[in-house]
Amino acid sequence: MADIVKMPKMNLSMEAGMLARWSVSEGDHVNKGDELCCVENEKEAGDVESLYSGVVAKIIAHEGGTYKIYAPLCIIAQPGEDFAPLLAEIEAKIEEERAAEEAKKAAVRKNRQSSEQTPETMQKTVVMPKIRKMLKDKGIALEDISAEYGNIKITEKEIAAYEKKYAAFRPNDNDEVEPLSPMMLAVSRNMKLSCDVTARLTNFMEVDMTDALEKFSVHKAAGENLSVTAMLIKASALALREHRICNAVYDEPKTRVIYRGDINVGCAVDVKNGLVVPVVRHADKKSLAEISEEFRALSKSAQDGALTSEDMTGGTFTVTSIGMLDATFFTPIINYPQTAILGVGAVQTLPRYMGEDYSRVHPRKIMTIGVTYDHRVVNGAPAARFLQTVRNILQECGELFRGKA
Repeated sequence: MADIVKMPKMNLSMEAGMLARWSVSEGDHVNKGDELCCVENEKEAGDVESLYSGVVAKIIAHEGGTYKIYAPLCIIAQPGEDFAPLLAEIEAKIEEERAAEEAKKAAVRKNRQSSEQTPETMQKTVVMPKIRKMLKDKGIALEDISAEYGNIKITEKEIAAYEKKYAAFRPNDNDEVEPLSPMMLAVSRNMKLSCDVTARLTNFMEVDMTDALEKFSVHKAAGENLSVTAMLIKASALALREHRICNAVYDEPKTRVIYRGDINVGCAVDVKNGLVVPVVRHADKKSLAEISEEFRALSKSAQDGALTSEDMTGGTFTVTSIGMLDATFFTPIINYPQTAILGVGAVQTLPRYMGEDYSRVHPRKIMTIGVTYDHRVVNGAPAARFLQTVRNILQECGELFRGKA
């Protein structure tokens, strides 16, 4: 009997997923447990394994397409089995759902038009046959242009104005169109939300990393598998102990600040189809070696698309660095609903005046750090003091290499 492989529900909040790639082709024989495809959602990516043995009789979902949970992805049948009735049933259901979705969209447009109409514009939109054909040729929905200009007589003038307004969003023949992955869509929505609801301000400060990097090299030479990212995570975590306003959430509806008792530091990781922020929990209580090992494993899972929702939830503060790409400083966007985020730039060898009288010039390893904070609850002075503490921990560096707190 032919079986349907469906879009899995990978976590409790998942409503849809994007089929990133197929690992099989039609006609391939698969066994139970074999990898069929890779699916991405807003939080993670993962492989879909076959629950059946047989032949991939029909691939229904296309790479790059987004499908609701439990939507059919492919059919697995036995060799020589007639799966046509099952395929016809699936296609009929897909068409039925498509028609229902179109009807729903039409109803929304109709309601929007009705809400925007006044007694003077209640008359029916007038569209001559020539104009109707022009709209069809240009791929413009009558409902959309009517909603834009009201129920009036649509002429070439309205069509030209509509085209001009939306010209920047129409692909040319040689353009490549790629939908945002579910993961990147989630990032973009959260970043837009953060920009909409927070009052962002960024403070910058120089850090002399010369001594810290020398000590780091000594530990590495001794066989300790440490990472610079772990140093940044731990320095931030230790600083958050003293500056709890940066380890908080602003509950605006109830006009209160929630100071988090745990210090869970997330660190942004660049992956193929977006950006993920795995979290190191209780980072202030872990040694540099422990954080290095844990974050190395999280980063590998991120690149392999194996991060779980648990790996990316519960963060109270975020560190993001693009120093490895030679960016010296930048203004990161707060990982809402957190109140602050640390941005880390590249380490540069720069001349700096040293000595008691600052008369001698020495080459030093200088790094710029910046904290973007929500000025609704974090003022400039507390943010600067937090940044000073991070700087001092990195420069003095003894506490970083001390072990567990």
